[in-house]
Amino acid sequence: MSHDQIIFIGMGVLFFVVIGILVYLGNNYNLDNIKAKEVGNGQYGNSRFATQKEINETFSKLYFDPQNWRKGKHLPHVQGIVIGSQVKGGQTYCYVDKADAHLLMIGAAGVGKTATFVSEFRICMCKWHELYHHRY
Repeated sequence: MSHDQIIFIGMGVLFFVVIGILVYLGNNYNLDNIKAKEVGNGQYGNSRFATQKEINETFSKLYFDPQNWRKGKHLPHVQGIVIGSQVKGGQTYCYVDKADAHLLMIGAAGVGKTATFVSEFRICMCKWHELYHHRY
């Protein structure tokens, strides 16, 4: 054997010894000893889901009636980003965020970003221009 081969074999053995030590130490430590705590019991933060009252105070609730909107009837007076919807009794209501905000849409290729949002947004903007261009 050459000197380089002996050094290479020695480095390989040293590598496996270090890995073995790490595995041994890793098996002796686990997360079972950590006390289970509920959120808010000494942990940082107080995150939770919003209540229905908070949702109603923060966002505008709008009856979703696209058939009449396309005819120019019962047009909504709320502008903003639709962030959710709710169906009650066969009627759909939208929750609209009226804040001056931007929207970041993230999704993989082919999930429908353009088909479901951008194209609909273009249609809404064109309709808005047709209906309101004489007012501004």
